[in-house]
Amino acid sequence: MDLRVKIKTMVNTTQDIPAMPTIWLKIRELTQQKNVSASIIAGEILKDQGTTTRLLKVANSAAFNRCNKKISTVTEAVVHLGFNEVRNVVMGYAVSNMLVKLQQNEYFDFKGYWVHSLATAVASRMIAETVRYTNTEEAFVAGLLHDIGKLVISQLMPAEYGHVLQRIAAGSECLHAEDGILKVDHQEIGRWVAERWHFPEILICTISRHHREELAAEQRSQYKLVDIVAVADQMANIIFTTGNKNCKTDVCGSQQTAFDLLGVNKGNWSFILRNLATSVGENIEDYNLSQADIELFLANIAQEEAMEIEGE
Repeated sequence: MDLRVKIKTMVNTTQDIPAMPTIWLKIRELTQQKNVSASIIAGEILKDQGTTTRLLKVANSAAFNRCNKKISTVTEAVVHLGFNEVRNVVMGYAVSNMLVKLQQNEYFDFKGYWVHSLATAVASRMIAETVRYTNTEEAFVAGLLHDIGKLVISQLMPAEYGHVLQRIAAGSECLHAEDGILKVDHQEIGRWVAERWHFPEILICTISRHHREELAAEQRSQYKLVDIVAVADQMANIIFTTGNKNCKTDVCGSQQTAFDLLGVNKGNWSFILRNLATSVGENIEDYNLSQADIELFLANIAQEEAMEIEGE
């Protein structure tokens, strides 16, 4: 059997990938109905303590509660956030809990994966707020899950992905190393996983295209969310990649990409990058990380040097 077909079959059929929790499937179904009430959705969420806590925390966060009004009930949270945001909060929480179970490959740096994923998620949300993207929690979830294909394939084929990681460590580009060993890259594998978990099409597209290799550098994607996550991915790599020897080049490239694809000027880009590590630290408790974990993966660079090109 062709290796690519074999991997797709494994993703679609294996029991090693946990099924999405019932609460996600139920909330997905309810929030797509036209006449469903906030109280009915709240009733389903209240059946799961962890999801209830997460939703109330998001509803009371600075990003969603600028009037500083205390939201104390799930129904209030649903009304305040709206159905789309609620759906993304539930999905992000459900998936992050599942992914903790996928830690079986001794070669795969699970903690580093989570730090990068969380950093990309936080940067995605900050960028979304800057460019007035209508669904900031969707941007967060897309950033959190953009590399899901890496994690899943590292568990399904640990030896083979170990060889991929060796090639990357030797200097090979990630997608090229994956295609050379697996005949498919983590974006496509991520698409198969996202389809199995019944993700919305926009998230499937973002997961499967976030490297934008089919587009010119300044060409905008069909979905703005793809470009948001692409820029956020670059920013996470600048701050949370140890031993970054090409920092100045990466900074200039990321600034230009942010402007070309999203219209983010140097000042806004610099503000996000300067505050990214702190913002990630504010989100770590929900993702089995500590401040020490964050500091472990901070790039060995002076942030003042990295941001030497200030906004106009």
